[in-house]
Amino acid sequence: MTTSYTNSSAENQKRDKSKVHAVLCYLWERMWERSWPGKAGLTSWAAYKALLRHAWHHGELIPSGVRISVSMRQFAELLGAGLEATHNAQNWLKEELLIRRDGRGHGPKSGAFVLLTGVSSNETLTQQYHLRNRVSREYFECFGKGRVPLR
Repeated sequence: MTTSYTNSSAENQKRDKSKVHAVLCYLWERMWERSWPGKAGLTSWAAYKALLRHAWHHGELIPSGVRISVSMRQFAELLGAGLEATHNAQNWLKEELLIRRDGRGHGPKSGAFVLLTGVSSNETLTQQYHLRNRVSREYFECFGKGRVPLR
């Protein structure tokens, strides 16, 4: 009986990941439609890509978007920049309503960000992207494992 529960749990987790991936594909496409002016914009663009990539592997779908737990140090490492540039990029992304803070870390526990979708229903969004056959193959290279320089 425990094995069926484990299989069911693994199946639900896999299904949830496919929904997260669908939302991230939407955010990836939307990213290319935006203007990212100046040096600060380019750093913020790289930071947003780093968060999307991290969310591909560790994100959790919530009503307003995709939630990821990441410390500022880890965020800076993902971005390949210092803490000051990372803080500036974070502030830029928050001002543009692309992300929001979702709790601050304390001690060994990391804080979290939410990658905002800006749509009323993530369920509708995931259904639209599940209908597209090649979506997961198309974006796998962008979100695949391994460290890729983003700046």
